[in-house]
Amino acid sequence: AVARLFPEHNQEPELSGGYLFKIDRADPGDSGFNGAGQSIRYVYPKEVEIERPERDPQQQYVLGFFSDFSRALNRTTLADGESGYAGLLDVEAAIDHHLLNVLAFNVDALRLSGYFHKPRGGKLTFGPIWDFDRALGSTDGRDNNPRVWRSASGDRGTDFFNYPWWRNLFRDLDFWQRYIDRYQSLRSTFFRDTHIHAIIDSMAAELAEAQVRNLERWNQRPRGTYGGTYQGEINHMKEWLSDRLDFMDSQFVARPSINMPVGANPAADKLSMSHPQDVSIYYTLDGSDPRNPGGNPSDQAKLYTGPFQLPPDQALTLV
Repeated sequence: AVARLFPEHNQEPELSGGYLFKIDRADPGDSGFNGAGQSIRYVYPKEVEIERPERDPQQQYVLGFFSDFSRALNRTTLADGESGYAGLLDVEAAIDHHLLNVLAFNVDALRLSGYFHKPRGGKLTFGPIWDFDRALGSTDGRDNNPRVWRSASGDRGTDFFNYPWWRNLFRDLDFWQRYIDRYQSLRSTFFRDTHIHAIIDSMAAELAEAQVRNLERWNQRPRGTYGGTYQGEINHMKEWLSDRLDFMDSQFVARPSINMPVGANPAADKLSMSHPQDVSIYYTLDGSDPRNPGGNPSDQAKLYTGPFQLPPDQALTLV
């Protein structure tokens, strides 16, 4: 939920939010506005409301905010911190929004049914996420192949890494690295095949009785390609997502692994590191990131050359 805005909210902090926007087709009578090279529609307050004279300070605040956002996207990087685009955009929410749409291969993502909001006193925040009817190997066709970034059929769907706003973000190496780090972190938890399959099974079980009645009422039959059964569609979605994750894994340099014998004593036994590819591994012992902005090793980074004993009270961070 966003904070309620009343016409009398014409000074900050009340003036700064909450606003809800969408990138989507215009509602009847709406025209929207251009924000940082992207067509945007008002959701809350509605366009007919925010264009009233008494709400002019709010409309001018919105237009000014996106003008600032446009300049920041074109001139700054993640390394600039709060003085750059990260001072206006919730970077973590943006990455999660993008990753979820890419994982599902949502061919309409970012250009349709895309919602985002500006909380009072907060940053531009993507979400709530919405509309996945043309994703996950659906009947649309453009999302059939899970092993590509962009479809080769129809209008080819969204160009995820070159769409307005995102093109600028992915030109920033530090944003790209934050994106990869987040994906690989999720891959070991919520994006694990077993975790995703368990969610699918849980939802499928909840709908098991209803899907029979749905078939009887509407005669929307499961695809013959996958056995013509409800379970066949479920199996297809699991296989599709496993293939999608395998493809995404292959696009990024894997994370190094820390290896210690089962039952080892970190204070006494040596630890080793490995990587599936022939790459250098850097680490720190003070909890800092071994990477400087841009990707080069930091002054605190140490090059891994062989097994070593972890000093007491040290925080190991590696890349």
